[in-house]
Amino acid sequence: MKYWILDQQRPAGPFSAQELKGVAGFGRASLVRPERTLDPEDERWARAGELPQLALLLDEVERASAPPCLIQPEPTVRDLPVLGAILTRQEESEEALLALREELSAARGEVDLLRAEGAQQREEAARLERRLAETSARLDALAERAEAASAAAAGLAEARDRLEERAAVWEKETAACRTEIAGLKEESAALRTETAALRAERDALAGELAAAVAAQARLAESVAAEAARRDAAEAAAWRWGRARLSPRRLAGALVFAIAIAAGGLLYSILHHHAAPVPPPPPVPAPAPKPPPPVPVAAPSPPPAVKPPAKKPRPRPPTAAKLRQEKLKAQVEAEKRLRYTILLRTTGGVASSKKDAEKSLERMADKEPEKTPVPPEEPRP
Repeated sequence: MKYWILDQQRPAGPFSAQELKGVAGFGRASLVRPERTLDPEDERWARAGELPQLALLLDEVERASAPPCLIQPEPTVRDLPVLGAILTRQEESEEALLALREELSAARGEVDLLRAEGAQQREEAARLERRLAETSARLDALAERAEAASAAAAGLAEARDRLEERAAVWEKETAACRTEIAGLKEESAALRTETAALRAERDALAGELAAAVAAQARLAESVAAEAARRDAAEAAAWRWGRARLSPRRLAGALVFAIAIAAGGLLYSILHHHAAPVPPPPPVPAPAPKPPPPVPVAAPSPPPAVKPPAKKPRPRPPTAAKLRQEKLKAQVEAEKRLRYTILLRTTGGVASSKKDAEKSLERMADKEPEKTPVPPEEPRP
């Protein structure tokens, strides 16, 4: 065992028992303290003579420093080796006890550490149990959701099969509708071509009609001028018979005849597409009559001859009316065709039918703008 020694109010060491022999001034009055004691809190300094472990060491130090003596040692001094052996064993026992105490302290620390680890493991186990309970609850919920998902998947599979069947049917119907629409487009193109031809023919007829009307106007002007000239000539040269045949009546009859001729010409142009008939030659002016003898009494005028009444005969339908009826039939056919297409594309739903009817009504309202009807020919 080693000891601390207080040298000039300062601790020195630690020194073993053999090293203490060489320390100057070491004696029974020196203050020492063991390096390790049974009581860790005991830090008191004691005199070296009070410690039984240093008795042999102090005896050797004193015998070495004291002068030689021829006196026989006392019996107590002879027992000092035995006492030293006992003290050595006691010191060894104390060292063993100290070592055991250190091991016990280390074991106690390990036990405390193990206890802390055990508490931590118990907390971890409790947490894992809670997580296990939560996981089991979630697994149960997931199992229920998996069952619901499997049922929904079965329903979706059935719905997919039905949709595939309906898709196949729709594809067939769509192919048929596309074929029919292609045919309808061809028919529509043909109808457009025919309509364009009819419009061109109508424009040509309208031009001919305008030319005929202009010719008629010019003819009426010439007739009016001729009638005025004739009235002037007759007023100057022919005074007799004014009551029976006046120049005004003659001019009216001439204008009526010219109007009938112009109407016949226009009818032949519009219905028979014949070459235009040249206007009739102007009526020569009647030769001046010799002045009649002045009668005693003016003879009574003969009764006016009335023209025989003509029965109206049925007129055949004009080309304009025939074209108008043909255009109306084409418009009705297009309406029926569009209505059929709308019904097939909408699937025959009630609301879709109503929408189709409304769209057809709008188309019918706009149809006259697309296919204008040619104006009727004026009757002669």
